[in-house]
Formats: sequence, structure tokens, C-alpha cells
Amino acid sequence: MNKFQRQTLTRRPNRSRKSLLLRIRQLCRFWQPIVALVITLVSFFIKFWQPILAAIAQILEWASHFLSD
Repeated sequence: MNKFQRQTLTRRPNRSRKSLLLRIRQLCRFWQPIVALVITLVSFFIKFWQPILAAIAQILEWASHFLSD
């Protein structure tokens, strides 16, 4: 086995590993703002869940009164 064959054998897995890393990085770049938005919304909901639920209950109460009339 000469030097060139050894280099090509060692390069192939490295190239596939790099492409896998690039794919993972691209996925992270794509999902990062979505995950940040979801975490922000969930934390906002946890922080203000009582007023939000009270408002939802009020809206449902108004809707039931409006529909029953």
C-alpha cells in the first residue's frame, strides 16, 4: 500500500464525519430560533399563567352567555 492509498483511506471517514457535523450544525442553526421562541413562550406562560387562564375563563364565560341568549 503506497502513501496515496493510505491518505485516501484515512480521508474518507473524516470527510463523512465533517459532512455529518455540518448537517448537525445546519440543523442547530435552523432549530435554534424556533427552540428559543418556544422556550420564551413557555416561560412567559408559566410566569403569567394565572391571568392568562383567568382571561380564557372570562372569554369562555362571555361566549357561553352570548350563545345561551
